[in-house]
Amino acid sequence: GGGGGGGGGDDDDDEEHELLQLRQRTSLCDPYVLKRITTPVRSEACSHVLQVFDLRTYIRMQRARGHMDCPICFVPLRWRDLRVCPFFSKMLAETDDSVTEVFIYKDASFAPIVAP
Repeated sequence: GGGGGGGGGDDDDDEEHELLQLRQRTSLCDPYVLKRITTPVRSEACSHVLQVFDLRTYIRMQRARGHMDCPICFVPLRWRDLRVCPFFSKMLAETDDSVTEVFIYKDASFAPIVAP
């Protein structure tokens, strides 16, 4: 009968470690303009899982500078490597526009952080 899978690649270990923390405080704001993200993206070359930046900000800065590095990990960004993050898209859609931070839990649930 079919046995279980063998060892996974090391690439997944860092991602799993980041996701398995009990709770992670995460911003829904673009790191450059500090406004709530509209279209959350990251590059396939980026190693971070729970951080994204805004596509519109990227486009504006790309036009102004002619190039742009990831604002989080500083890898050079290329159009063909950018991917929309479905998980961040879901959090943005399911939280009020005034929410700028969330807690992400290890079961992939999330809760808005509401200022008093």
